[in-house]
Amino acid sequence: MDPMKKTGELNDQYSILIETPVDQLQDNIISVVEDLRGNGLSGIYVSINKPYKTINDIFIKNEINTDKIFFVDCITTSGEEDRDNVSFIPDISDLSSLSIAITRFIDKIPDEKFLVIDAIHTLWIYHTPEFIARFIQNLTERSYRARVKIIVFIVESEDKRLMRKLIPFFDQVIRLGG
Repeated sequence: MDPMKKTGELNDQYSILIETPVDQLQDNIISVVEDLRGNGLSGIYVSINKPYKTINDIFIKNEINTDKIFFVDCITTSGEEDRDNVSFIPDISDLSSLSIAITRFIDKIPDEKFLVIDAIHTLWIYHTPEFIARFIQNLTERSYRARVKIIVFIVESEDKRLMRKLIPFFDQVIRLGG
């Protein structure tokens, strides 16, 4: 099922947490970004799952215009320099640097915009669910103030501790798949 069909129209100041099976994660991300870009929105894509180059290539292959997408790459660790449209976070556990990079791009986009985080569950390797929840709370609050549509993906898991901590910070929670 197309996650955007389930969400309906995104209104101003809207936040969505999407729980998806791991084997459907990439297709669901493509569908959401395609819909957001199709509506003319510029955006920020935080990649906790794959390097920027891979994500950019996937989008181009799926005919998604990446001209107005800013990327925050939390995977590439080897000496890449930040560019106008890409920030590299060399240490995925450094949520302060991640937050600064996101804020920099939020401030750079003048129009209505979106923020997609592709795999929030990956941060669980480095932080407690409580710490990740505080990070997401700050990010959703900042997004509301800046009128950013925020969509966060989490892979479904038997262990629901992180999911339970995140749910209160979203206007809508969508569970896809099984």
